[in-house]
Amino acid sequence: GASDGPPSPHSSRSSSSGAASPSDRLHMPMLLWLSVHAISSHRLPEWKRPHMNPRLSAAYNKIALPVLRRLGIQMIDTFTSTLHHPEQSVDGVHYPGDVSYENTHAM
Repeated sequence: GASDGPPSPHSSRSSSSGAASPSDRLHMPMLLWLSVHAISSHRLPEWKRPHMNPRLSAAYNKIALPVLRRLGIQMIDTFTSTLHHPEQSVDGVHYPGDVSYENTHAM
């Protein structure tokens, strides 16, 4: 029947273009994307450094940002906090402790 399953995006609650109405958007979940961290290169094995470094992380984020914005996805900047604290990375990629806590509270 008419009440089977979730409402169609083209139901009476949506505009004629199929876009969600303003009241529907208030109830839509927000999708977040964590930017690529600034890699702490000195913690990586030598062979990984040409492929994983802060310069490449920044380039990936620069490419991703306009695509994510166009899709309505908010990017959380984790690059800056990791760039300022490379000594806190245990393996060149992961940042436990203060940096992780700071990034969590940015969300």
